[in-house]
Amino acid sequence: MDFVDLNVAKPELSALLHKLGFSQSFSLQTAAINSQADIQKKLNKPSAVESTNVEMLMACCRQENAILINPFLAKGFEKEPKLFRKISEEGKFLEMPLSLFLDCSGARRAGRLHVATKAARLAAKHKVRVVITSRATTPEGCKSPNEICALTESFLAMSPSQARDAISKNPLAAASENGLSPL
Repeated sequence: MDFVDLNVAKPELSALLHKLGFSQSFSLQTAAINSQADIQKKLNKPSAVESTNVEMLMACCRQENAILINPFLAKGFEKEPKLFRKISEEGKFLEMPLSLFLDCSGARRAGRLHVATKAARLAAKHKVRVVITSRATTPEGCKSPNEICALTESFLAMSPSQARDAISKNPLAAASENGLSPL
């Protein structure tokens, strides 16, 4: 099975990801969208989109270059089924960055895992394709496919097939649908 990291923040970490068991890795532009003007300026190439505003994320779903939608900066997004429906309808992918959980500890990590679990359930309900990315900036942020599957099954209540799809089938589909080239 081919394992893929669709969004490693530092491309120089791709060699380490290959040693850990990933067959391909990609690095997408991260676009922080806070206004309609940002959509026009920042989405000029394939991007992972994030915003503090759910409405802006839904507007980004209509954009051709928005591939991954990372809603974790938008407070309360996990209570907005319309966002998940929009992601599904537009054929986009929900990004769950592993760095979100690794870069914190204690109560903050528990809170983020709780929100991510709710998001994973809504994604499954609305047939949203989930992609787990590393967004790794350091070697410590790189984890093996087995570690990622164990984490998502244990803490995000994903089934084994959902966890594997999130790091294999779904990122491969995103890459092929958008003509991305691996690092």
